[in-house]
Amino acid sequence: MWTAKNISLLLAFILIFRVGYQMRDNYVEPNRLETAFASESTSLKRSHLQKIHALEEDFNKRIFLASGETVFDRIHNQPGQSIKGLLENLAKEAFPEALQIEVQAEEFTSFLLMVYMPPSLRSTNYERLIAASVPVVEYGGDFLTSIAFYDRYRKSYFFLDEVALGNIRNTKSLPSNQIQLARERGQQFSRYNSVSVEGRFVNSHLLLPIGISGPAGAIMNESLLDTGATITMISRELFNATGFEDLSKAPTRRFQTVNGTISAPIVQRTISIGDVSRTIDVAVNIRDDLVLIGMNLFEGYDYLIESQKAMIHLWPKEQ
Repeated sequence: MWTAKNISLLLAFILIFRVGYQMRDNYVEPNRLETAFASESTSLKRSHLQKIHALEEDFNKRIFLASGETVFDRIHNQPGQSIKGLLENLAKEAFPEALQIEVQAEEFTSFLLMVYMPPSLRSTNYERLIAASVPVVEYGGDFLTSIAFYDRYRKSYFFLDEVALGNIRNTKSLPSNQIQLARERGQQFSRYNSVSVEGRFVNSHLLLPIGISGPAGAIMNESLLDTGATITMISRELFNATGFEDLSKAPTRRFQTVNGTISAPIVQRTISIGDVSRTIDVAVNIRDDLVLIGMNLFEGYDYLIESQKAMIHLWPKEQ
């Protein structure tokens, strides 16, 4: 039976419980609000960064496309470049990476594009070369007056003159009779060809004719090509025929030859091979008659040996 005292205690308990529950809510609610705010803030930041990234991508894309829709448009519209640089960049984009590109100014506003085949390439597809030439011809305009293609030995074999370039510009191709004409003109076009020197093989060693000139005269001699030798070496006989220096006062260097280690005096001689002529240091072999061509003769040149014909082809290295 409820008494007034029991009822008073119950009411007091209910009041305390309600006050405690309210205090709990007042304590939990700020934490919940803070967590919700942090989550919403992180979401907004992420969304904001995504929008910025999208805008930056769109901006960069618009800048990229502003100078042209194709890569050739963009190369053509690139500010501050020379005509030579323009033609080189167009050709490097149009032709396969394996091909080497060079541009020479023939006259003030006339330029020759030279395309060099790599040593590994042994066959030619003329239609592909013409197709690759199309954008270079179109964007090169009147500045590009001819294109010469060179084989693995740096010999011209295919030449497109102004008439051929005009036809390519108009029709994007060349008929078979004009391709044949371009091949004939390529064989006749000798400018910038490599220097070719024919020799002979003896026991798998390549012997090449060289000219040796000094203060006392000049003489021709057949000499061994030694791609492992750093310096050219002549015999005492060839030294006596071309000069009269006092070898006892000349600087010396030690060399390892097929006949053993020797100490050789160093003098200067003008060595000629084909159309290449250079004044270089040569070692004088005072022990025997071994004469060899070292790599110092080819400094500044690239070369390729054509084994089937016992021939070497030389051309200046690209600067």
